[in-house]
Amino acid sequence: MGIADWIGRRKETPVPGDLLEQLIDGFRREDYQRLMTLVNAHSAEIRQRFPSWMRVPADIRADADAIQLYTRTLVTIARVFEKSGDRSLVDRLMPSDNSNPLVRWQQDLEQAQTLIDGGRAADAIVMLRGIVDEVRRTSGTAVDYFLPRALGKLGVALAATAHRTEAIEATREALELCQRAGDQEGVRAYTANLRAIGTHDIRPDDGIDSVVLVFTDGEGRMLAADELAGARGTIRWEVVSRRAIDPEAARLHREGRAAGERGDYDAALSLLTEAANREPAWAYPIYDRAFTHLLRENFDEARRDYERTLELSPRGFYTAAEAVDMLRRAAAGEWPSGLYTSLVALERVTPDQQRVILEQLVEAFPSCAGAWDRLANCIEDLPARLRAIERGLAAPADPDTRGSLLVKKALALHGLGQTAGALEILTPLTATVGDSLSTHANAYIALAVIRSGNANDPTS
Repeated sequence: MGIADWIGRRKETPVPGDLLEQLIDGFRREDYQRLMTLVNAHSAEIRQRFPSWMRVPADIRADADAIQLYTRTLVTIARVFEKSGDRSLVDRLMPSDNSNPLVRWQQDLEQAQTLIDGGRAADAIVMLRGIVDEVRRTSGTAVDYFLPRALGKLGVALAATAHRTEAIEATREALELCQRAGDQEGVRAYTANLRAIGTHDIRPDDGIDSVVLVFTDGEGRMLAADELAGARGTIRWEVVSRRAIDPEAARLHREGRAAGERGDYDAALSLLTEAANREPAWAYPIYDRAFTHLLRENFDEARRDYERTLELSPRGFYTAAEAVDMLRRAAAGEWPSGLYTSLVALERVTPDQQRVILEQLVEAFPSCAGAWDRLANCIEDLPARLRAIERGLAAPADPDTRGSLLVKKALALHGLGQTAGALEILTPLTATVGDSLSTHANAYIALAVIRSGNANDPTS
């Protein structure tokens, strides 16, 4: 039931003297149930008082955040009444006189959305750029409301016309404006839009769903392709499927991960299984369930779930390929069952401790390419790092681990001034995804950094 459906369903109740303060407080705390109750109980009084509320109180005129909250509350209330069939409050905020820029902006935003929905995104871009330019030249609280919305729609239109870099820039600005304003609804919407836009398309083949790679910098900001070279900190990547996920399955997955993080593994397994049952073609809950089994040292169950993950995502899914390879080889007696768990646990110790442990592991199990791969990260001396990488490449390995070693080798060669050799390794890895999506993603980052001449090591 929408908030507008409540209006007029109950008799008016005594009006509290601080009605507006209660409405603003409910909006601030995102207590929409409370807002519905207030609007339903006092709709007549809201209509009566609304004209006086349109003047911003003097005691908050110097507080931009308070003004933003105040304005958004009034606009939301007016829209609620409009959805119930009463446009009187909207007409007060935005008179029908087209000379009012607020009216034109709202109408243009609605028309732009119609163009986007009708497959005319290119036409919408022209209109939206005009709105953005005009809003930027305007002052007042309405700017805080309209600018992120215009930028958000512009990002959608640009993405629809394959202008991904500009789409990311526009959507990212919309997101940052909403973050500063405390507009959580906008934050959620534009974060989702950024993930959907992605940075780099992976086209479908062999019946595999189309996905995008989303690259972020050390501060968590999504990067356009041409920003990879100058990014700060470690560049991270994530695979986002273009296939819509059932919202209930997504909720169960989030709750399952949260349960696992707090050590409630029974609840985690139950929630992740329920998520997987609702979305049987979605690899993520099965992958996380495999990790939960791993933490409980149920190695056979973990291996089966990692294998199922790769059936759903044949080109790899995070560490699933390495996990399957190492758990299978452990089951065959090549090394202890807990060796892979030991490698995963290294994330919780210091770099110095990691190096000591890894040196012991590669001495005891020299055929473990994953241990050599991790050891290479701990070695600053480039010739010594190359020697560790070559030992890893000489060992049997899953496609993801082998690809990781190859990318590290290319970066080490580049660091030693052998850029031609680095490009010879990376170019074919970026030309096609092959059997390892993670190799493609890491090579894509490394190649962008090397070609820019930037000394940044994206794997550091």
